[in-house]
Amino acid sequence: MPLKFSYTSAYVKFFVHRHRMACFEDITEIEQQTFNDPRISRIVTELQDWPCYAITSHKNVAHPLHKLSFLAELGFNRNDPGIALIIDKVLANRSQEGPLQLLIEIPKHFGGSGKPELSWVMSDAPVLLYAAIKLNALEINKPLRQGIDFIAGLVADNGWGCVAAKELGKFHGPGRKQDPCPYATMFALKMLALTKEQEYTAAKNAGIAALFDLWDRRKLTKPYLFGMGTDFKKLKLPFVWYDILNVVDTLSMYPQAVQDKRFKEWLAIIMDKETPAGFIPESVYLKVNDWDFGHKKLPSEFMNAVIERLLFRINGYK
Repeated sequence: MPLKFSYTSAYVKFFVHRHRMACFEDITEIEQQTFNDPRISRIVTELQDWPCYAITSHKNVAHPLHKLSFLAELGFNRNDPGIALIIDKVLANRSQEGPLQLLIEIPKHFGGSGKPELSWVMSDAPVLLYAAIKLNALEINKPLRQGIDFIAGLVADNGWGCVAAKELGKFHGPGRKQDPCPYATMFALKMLALTKEQEYTAAKNAGIAALFDLWDRRKLTKPYLFGMGTDFKKLKLPFVWYDILNVVDTLSMYPQAVQDKRFKEWLAIIMDKETPAGFIPESVYLKVNDWDFGHKKLPSEFMNAVIERLLFRINGYK
């Protein structure tokens, strides 16, 4: 399948090459330009101080957790400059239960201590594991396997709930304990998609079914305040929150999901937004306005490349 769009930005060409969508003769130059991109070098430098500072909102695109995930999404791995130090520090903070830890600050009125502490909740554990696996060049070592096993073991018939480390007490987010957390379920599936197809099949199938069920019941329920209305349908990057592009990109990694009518509905919604010049972000995070996906008036090369990648996946299953 030939590339539909032409790309000029080095970091987007880097993404395209690392995800085997195309090969470039000048890849060494493209990689060097990407490594030297001041926006990326700042992120790499910042993350070498991992765990950096406490996360207080999982929607904060500027937090190191999401910057780590962004580097992983671009296709960076431990063989690239500065990444080995980061991934080693990430892997050094492990809970007894299995998930990797980061600094979290949960207010007392939500059941937390109100102070930064190394811990985990389901809003960050699968995100961190997903990024760590990719940055570790997809090598699932013992620490990563322990984390995956634990998260996979938390699945229920309706997906993953808002579970937290035992030291965080009764904290479970703004919803009923028995409700599925759409965000946690989506990222647990994104994480599990990096394992072998025959592994964790029951957990994968339960998670996929849960996301489709949430769409079917979108007018009846909003578990943990995650709706699937107008805002959900807006195209937005990077992958930080629970929105249509993140959900579809996640499920595109599962051959059994892309044939489902709900997946096809979501994909049609996305593809209907294509303009003659490509895809234009419909919602943006203000803190990423120095990237092409941080503006709503012009097509984004990175958004085009991300959508092209999911189309490559889907066509690969046919």
